[in-house]
Amino acid sequence: MGRTVIAIEPTYASFLRLQEGVVRNNFSDKIIMLKYAVSDKRTTVVMGEDDLNKGGIAVAKEIGGPANISRSVETITLNDLVSLIPAEEIIIKMDIEGYECKALHSSLELLQKFKVRYIFMDWLIMPQNQDKKDAPCPKANILHTLASLYSMGFKP
Repeated sequence: MGRTVIAIEPTYASFLRLQEGVVRNNFSDKIIMLKYAVSDKRTTVVMGEDDLNKGGIAVAKEIGGPANISRSVETITLNDLVSLIPAEEIIIKMDIEGYECKALHSSLELLQKFKVRYIFMDWLIMPQNQDKKDAPCPKANILHTLASLYSMGFKP
């Protein structure tokens, strides 16, 4: 493993498991761990768990400011990672339960500054939720994300 990895995990329990694995396997010098959720802006969100999907944790509610809720977490944007990336070429892998188009909405600086070889992401949840009230990625946003990615040479 010769590359640096930036791992972003929003929930405390998952972050601790990740941290334990990183330390146990001597990857502390190669993995930058951040306890945040990724979105299109900096804010505070409440995380919800999917009882049918172990590890299926997603943003349940955007609250916009500091909160005293045990499942609340601060968000960052993909552009916030620019100063942390020590390479010219990168690969992006995200599994953020239907928030992918929101995350990509605030990623132009990152996508322009680095040579992004691949973007791996789940395309199933966004379309399933696109017509729901308060969907993080409504159909118009999904289509905009697709058009933007195509214009930069990416293909789903």
